[in-house]
Amino acid sequence: MEPTPQHFDPLREAVGQGVEQAVHLASVGAVATQLLVQARTQRLLERSDREQAAQAEHAQRRHAVDQAAQRRWRSAFDQRWLARADVPQVLSVWSVATPYAAAVPEAEQARLRCEGRLRGLHPHAMDHYDRSRQAGASHTEAMQHTLPFFARDPNVRTGYPPPPRRELLTHPARLAQGDFPHSITHVVAVSARTTLPVGQAPAVRSAVPMRCR
Repeated sequence: MEPTPQHFDPLREAVGQGVEQAVHLASVGAVATQLLVQARTQRLLERSDREQAAQAEHAQRRHAVDQAAQRRWRSAFDQRWLARADVPQVLSVWSVATPYAAAVPEAEQARLRCEGRLRGLHPHAMDHYDRSRQAGASHTEAMQHTLPFFARDPNVRTGYPPPPRRELLTHPARLAQGDFPHSITHVVAVSARTTLPVGQAPAVRSAVPMRCR
């Protein structure tokens, strides 16, 4: 018995290859998707690690800054240092303590002690500081406004008192005694005109010269 001859079916062959290729592509796509997800996850983990490391580094730096500021503002509690400190030194401690004053009571006390010392060193400038605070400025804004006044004299002097003004003289004779720049005759005439009704001419008596004996 002769075997049945097999005929090549191109359509069926193409369909079979297409299915096989589709299965292969699907497998490759699944692997690619898995690799992509793993890569994204790895990047997120690395980013998170970097952010955590950056946050930890920032926290360490912030802690170091806070510790340095605390050591600096505690100088205000040293009576000997505060008594010898000049304006720039006290302002330096004040500027360190003020940002913490709202949250740290010790910093608030240091700020107040510095302001007390500044009032003793430069009352004129601190008077402007107090005015700015009363006007509603914050501590920092008030001090920024006050800084130029620290370059001036700490004790404002009013200067010499003005010279006493001459008393207003109304009587003609007293006007003459007060170095008035007009003659006594002119003063009498002006005084008479100011007391007579309007339109009436004053009668001015002519001066009679005295005879010399």
